[in-house]
Amino acid sequence: MTVAGLLLSIAVMAQNPTVPIPSNLRTGVRTAQKKESDKKLEFFVGGNINSNFGYNLALAPELGVHITDWFSVGAGPRYELSFMGMGMGNYTALHAFGANVFTEFLIARYFLVHAGYEYLNYPSFCDEEGYPLSTPMRKNNHALALGIGFKSYIGTDLSLYALYVIYPTQPLNKNYNDYYAPMPMFARVGITYDF
Repeated sequence: MTVAGLLLSIAVMAQNPTVPIPSNLRTGVRTAQKKESDKKLEFFVGGNINSNFGYNLALAPELGVHITDWFSVGAGPRYELSFMGMGMGNYTALHAFGANVFTEFLIARYFLVHAGYEYLNYPSFCDEEGYPLSTPMRKNNHALALGIGFKSYIGTDLSLYALYVIYPTQPLNKNYNDYYAPMPMFARVGITYDF
């Protein structure tokens, strides 16, 4: 009876095999954790699209390095397209070019904190006192960018992220032609690939 009971229990255990999920099919967290002895700096490339759901749309490729699993730094060029009202229902498209440097912290595997410094050379239809100009002049804009959002890995090297970025050093509606009017904030969606 004892042998028969053991044979039956083996058959029951065989019906419930444990099969591990391959690491490239897991999502949410970084699954390819390297051994401490194999750790080295890991670079990433990617880009993001920004919008303030009003007058600005920005594209920003990026190149950076993961210093640790939770701390990264990077830089890249930036292009912004802005639509400005010219009165009587007419709008003109303005193009701005610049660059940015940033650092990011990954908290509790998913939450992303972003801090960066951005430079833009953009056209303005106002002089320094806010008076209108007949032809736009180029102005340099330096801005601190702070953001919070989330990041999720798809497999071991590809990740998606979304941020809500504000510009605390930019005034709200400084004048009608302020480049970041009506509000100095952007929603940012991006993708990165580690190599």
